[in-house]
Amino acid sequence: MIIPRRVKNQIHRENYAGSPEAYYRKSIFIPFLDNYLDQLSSKFLDHSTLLLKIQNILPSKCITLDTDGIEETAHTLITEWQNEILGTSEDQIAKIVM
Repeated sequence: MIIPRRVKNQIHRENYAGSPEAYYRKSIFIPFLDNYLDQLSSKFLDHSTLLLKIQNILPSKCITLDTDGIEETAHTLITEWQNEILGTSEDQIAKIVM
């Protein structure tokens, strides 16, 4: 493996010194891992908020909710799965609240 060419004034990317292994680790592998970890954390954070709202349909959680919490849960269910739910959103909210 050969190390990429080094120049004195490099404007658009880093000019890493050292072995080819260090060059590829710093310029390719570490940024790849950072991007991968960011994607994983954002995916799980987005889904965790959705799951917290979905668990409100469980009877043990539903008892402790007030009307606003039930309406918020209904809106979440309707926006996420609108193709699976029949009727208008006002009909669904009225059915869930009553």
